[in-house]
Amino acid sequence: MISRAASRITRRLLTSIHIFCPALDNLGAAYERRGDPSRAEEVPLKALAINPDVGQSHVNLGHVFYQEGRCPEAGAQPEEGLKRAPDSASGYFLVRSTFFRLGELDKAVTNLKQALTLDPQGMPRAHLQVANLYLKQHEMTAASRELQAYLRPNPSDPQAPAIKEISGQRTAGQM
Repeated sequence: MISRAASRITRRLLTSIHIFCPALDNLGAAYERRGDPSRAEEVPLKALAINPDVGQSHVNLGHVFYQEGRCPEAGAQPEEGLKRAPDSASGYFLVRSTFFRLGELDKAVTNLKQALTLDPQGMPRAHLQVANLYLKQHEMTAASRELQAYLRPNPSDPQAPAIKEISGQRTAGQM
């Protein structure tokens, strides 16, 4: 039988673990930005050891694998994360990257559109990614539509003039 004190300590520990996992996820992302892949991989693995049900930890681990070119693992981890956190726009965005690298463009577009649906304000550059995928498929009208969708909330983007030019050329059927 567990004493009241042990129960209290356990509850406090479990509360801090739920706070600890996102902190580990942030630390792993920082290691990745610093170019330290071994530590970047180690941190989400620790978070998953604490709580394997944290979807973002799976997504972050998948991103590390993607950066290392480990595509099968890179795709499996975010998909696992999306099972646990189906509202993760970053998860769908990462799965897109993996499908793109594997040459599965239709699946890449589907995942990008889901990321845009979930977080249109936080994922505006996803429109550029969708446009690139459409361009690879020679779907010029669809690509132009995505470029224009990106420009509407981002008219002062430094690349806006080039995007407008490409968008106009694609619409006119040039190139």
